[in-house]
Amino acid sequence: MNLPARHHLLLRAGIVLAAALGLVLLLQQTARAADPTKAQVRAHLAAVRTQLLATLPLYKQGRYDTVRSRVGTTYLKHFEVLEEPLEHVNKGLSQDIEHSIAVDLRGMAKAHRSYAVYKAKVNQVLGKLPAAQRALGA
Repeated sequence: MNLPARHHLLLRAGIVLAAALGLVLLLQQTARAADPTKAQVRAHLAAVRTQLLATLPLYKQGRYDTVRSRVGTTYLKHFEVLEEPLEHVNKGLSQDIEHSIAVDLRGMAKAHRSYAVYKAKVNQVLGKLPAAQRALGA
């Protein structure tokens, strides 16, 4: 390979590398910009609390499919928004709350577990929300 061809190849590689680095930096800025504000964190956590509490009378009435649907919607609309930012500051807490809502509570409704067991799990999740709020600085 002659010198001008090698120089051209190195120049092209440098341009590709610079473009890739620029894209990575842009994606990082976009991800940070998408993090919820303190007010949004408080609102989403309040919605998780309200929605989970609203499932208790439904569960007691044996409306298990409705409970499963509402718990799933609560997770998707409110906790999932906070999941990634929370994972950055407290991965264990994020995963614990996620699993409790998305798997445990929905699984209990599917299995028609006792009301007492379901209510205890709801209360366990609710007890972890203040820690999530503190971890997210809200």
